[in-house]
Amino acid sequence: MAKKIFLHIGLNGIGSSTLPASLARNRAPLREQGVLFLQSFKRGVPALSQLLRRTNTPRFQPNYEKIRQLREEINQASEEIVAISCEELAAANANQVKKLRSALGKGHAYTILFFIQRQERWLESLWSQLVMLGLVSDPFPVFVEQAVSQKFANDRYAAILRAYTNPDFHQRLQPWVEVFGQENIQMHVLEDPLDEGEVFWKYLAAMGIENQEAFKLVQKDSAPDAKTSELIRSVVHAMGLKKNRKNLSLMQYIAQTVHSYAKSQGWGDEHASQITGQLSETLSESFAQTNSQLAQSCLGRDQLFLQPFVPQPGSAITLEEMDSQELLKLSAFLVDHLLNSPQFARLLINKHTLENLDTPWFEEMKETAADLAAENQTLEKEYEEMINSRGWKALNSLRRLYQPVYQLFHRSEK
Repeated sequence: MAKKIFLHIGLNGIGSSTLPASLARNRAPLREQGVLFLQSFKRGVPALSQLLRRTNTPRFQPNYEKIRQLREEINQASEEIVAISCEELAAANANQVKKLRSALGKGHAYTILFFIQRQERWLESLWSQLVMLGLVSDPFPVFVEQAVSQKFANDRYAAILRAYTNPDFHQRLQPWVEVFGQENIQMHVLEDPLDEGEVFWKYLAAMGIENQEAFKLVQKDSAPDAKTSELIRSVVHAMGLKKNRKNLSLMQYIAQTVHSYAKSQGWGDEHASQITGQLSETLSESFAQTNSQLAQSCLGRDQLFLQPFVPQPGSAITLEEMDSQELLKLSAFLVDHLLNSPQFARLLINKHTLENLDTPWFEEMKETAADLAAENQTLEKEYEEMINSRGWKALNSLRRLYQPVYQLFHRSEK
């Protein structure tokens, strides 16, 4: 029986973790609506990722067993509608998209769903995710330049980064238009502020599900905020870890540790951003033509994004701008936590081997961490006692009284 297949292809980083998790959580109400969420995608690691294993290589070595299972699951389903979500697919080239359509089988009706947001917002979110994965160690402005130029010099992961970071949305959608036809493409523009659940609700609506009260949204952990991401990047960079497969697990563990600490301190509540007005303007100019082409072909209008860019607080965050007390507390926590973590020790052993692991140095660093933590507690206690003392309060009162006099004297000197 011919199916109606609704294929969500990304973009990665735009509700792309929340969507498959929410579809899996709502499998039962989806079936009641005549929708099958493809079993192969239940863990968010689709069988179709086989098609993307060699993104920039024209050769394709299909996994025939997985393709057979995929077709059987679609053809044997009693439901008329099939839902598929795979953020990796937005990185596919024309050859891979053709192979994908062949793998899904003939005779079905296809709707390709493509979700986008402003290039600068998307790049910042993507940068944070790649920093967490250990795939990017450059500051955000440098990463943006590399993504726009698609030049990641001397980077062993350059092919992956080029495929997943291309901010030319028109170019990325073209293979899907060529294979599936423009009439089968649904593009959704997500304006600021982005709601993680918006992709899920729009996806349900695209499948014709209007009564959405029975569905539950599953919120996945979002990427770290700009402040945390910059700190993760700086810590990993300071440790001198080279970007290779052996070090990735170690870098990801450090990133997760810093992210957990940042969340406990409420850093993400600040919604800080590294996007400056100048950066937004540069990106808008760079993609003005292709964004307009995309808007005309998919939406029948000239302008892709209707709402203007609004800068958020905390632009151009650097390590030097962060509060020294915060950095001191984090340093003490990080050194103490990592050096007392069995998992971190195993990762170090895997990296250096037991013969190269300097045990006295390791023990000395543990003692240093404990000293740092104790010193920090002492400083905090002394600081609290000082600002609560009568002398400090009297000094503040005198300062407030003296301020008008000082200003008057300063003006008379001029």
